[in-house]
Amino acid sequence: MKKDYILIIGGIIPLLFSIFVLNFFLKDDRKELFESAKMLDANSFSNLVLDDFVKFSGTLSENNPKTKDQYVLAVKEKYVKGMNGKRSDWIKEEFYLQPVLLKVEGVPEFTVIVANDYLPCGDGVKISDQEPKKNRVLGLLSGVSVSAVGKVVNLNPVQIQTAHSLCTGTIEDYEVYLNKKWLGYLFILLCIALPSLGLIYLGVFKVAK
Repeated sequence: MKKDYILIIGGIIPLLFSIFVLNFFLKDDRKELFESAKMLDANSFSNLVLDDFVKFSGTLSENNPKTKDQYVLAVKEKYVKGMNGKRSDWIKEEFYLQPVLLKVEGVPEFTVIVANDYLPCGDGVKISDQEPKKNRVLGLLSGVSVSAVGKVVNLNPVQIQTAHSLCTGTIEDYEVYLNKKWLGYLFILLCIALPSLGLIYLGVFKVAK
């Protein structure tokens, strides 16, 4: 039996890349936090403590000032054409962000804080100033339904840090979004790991002719 080291190396390299993907998978803890967080309502709101993880669904208050045109949260992106084997992509260029007031039924308005590099997500995101394959602005309007999971960082007034989790839609929509993200990571890992293991197996147990 003769080993084929080219096949073995060809299998190991994608496996190393899968470790890189797995690192992102493990860092994205939104699904785990969502499942463990308590639902924000009139009862839980009155019993909040610092560092509580909560999930909620509500609307962006009309009292929010605009940061960019008609938007209360917005990000300007530019299109970067892929070169030397790299794929083309939209790159964040300018951020128009702020802490926003949110309305949830049965509780007073509270403040939601997003990450400094937050990108609007969900089907309710509006796109404007769009020049195909040049520039575009992604934004959220006041009054739009949003859901998220976050940590209580202040009690008086109540402030919740949602980082990247604030998405348009219902809490059920947000759960579906998280499940798709999780399945996407799993699918990528399987697509990389299984063929790689196959190459390594062939390389190790290849029968000499």
